[in-house]
Amino acid sequence: MFAEVVAECLSSVKSIDSVFKLLTSITESGKGKIDQYFSRRQKLQGENIRYKPRFGMHQLSIACTLGLLLRYQKNIAAYIAANERFLLRATGESDSITWRMAFLLYLISYSQIHRGMLSFRFQEQKFLQNLRRKDNELQLENRYRNWLSQERFHKRLWAALRDYLKPGSHFEVMFVKSLEGTLSAEFIHLLGDRDEILSWLELPGDT
Repeated sequence: MFAEVVAECLSSVKSIDSVFKLLTSITESGKGKIDQYFSRRQKLQGENIRYKPRFGMHQLSIACTLGLLLRYQKNIAAYIAANERFLLRATGESDSITWRMAFLLYLISYSQIHRGMLSFRFQEQKFLQNLRRKDNELQLENRYRNWLSQERFHKRLWAALRDYLKPGSHFEVMFVKSLEGTLSAEFIHLLGDRDEILSWLELPGDT
């Protein structure tokens, strides 16, 4: 279902307001309840496929990811490439490219996401306010140091990065190929040392 959201975002969304308009158009609201997404194209037993996030704050997370990536051609690889200097600043001593890449993904997904955001319709101004705040310039190095000590252990973040980097996985092929077209030869060389990159992963306890 979210492939539909991404496809429509890539083809027609041009601003923060249009991100919000798209998400409003593919969700149904119940007052005091988390918005439910519905597919426009896919059906199951004659009904449109539906999906409701487990937590309301995931709504803001989805919206902020789409909104922030507008600044980077709607492309995660372009976003990472734009911050290559930050990645290459890793010292290798309690600091790594792997952690810095995870932090960049954290900024566009879980950073500053708070509870209580349930409905695009009933909380329109709050959502728009948060989306526009996320569009501000990132202060990478200071925020990274704070993240290392306070917010690094995020299960879903590390599970996703593991899938992006795990040799032979479906997502790894797409992720690495997209990076090869945007990042410098120096970074691609470092990424090629997969044992080193993978050794810095933070794996959830149930993995």
